[in-house]
Amino acid sequence: AKDNYLKAYQYYRIARYPTINADVKKKAYKKSQEMLLKASQYFDVPIERVEIPFEGRKGEGNKIVAYLRVPKMDNAPFPLLFTWGGIDGFKEEGLVSENVNDSALQNGIATLAIDGPGVGDSPIKGSEDAERLFGAVFDWIDKQEGLDSKE
Repeated sequence: AKDNYLKAYQYYRIARYPTINADVKKKAYKKSQEMLLKASQYFDVPIERVEIPFEGRKGEGNKIVAYLRVPKMDNAPFPLLFTWGGIDGFKEEGLVSENVNDSALQNGIATLAIDGPGVGDSPIKGSEDAERLFGAVFDWIDKQEGLDSKE
């Protein structure tokens, strides 16, 4: 099942590539996310979809969609590896195309992935002050009991 969900994820991912500039591509992107989350049910550490509050300006969103993975260990709080997609890289791609996340988890490090400004689910487009996105994420991390924001 995991392999089939991952294949379906890849097909939908390619359908939205390289950018979401049409309704059909937006639907493909949402479907790719659905397939990845279903596949992750079979991962050693499943992906948890979280929504981080964001005080967007007019025309911006009010949440940051993120994927959190926390090691299956009893020594919380965990240090965190925070990643984000870039111009044409979406948060989902780093979870299936690289083993960095799995290596981090095996070494007791939680992972959090978001889309960078102007990409995927990001609530803001690229701008001169797009770092506001990261400030909101760091504030959220600081409030999570299971994550060590100091490491």
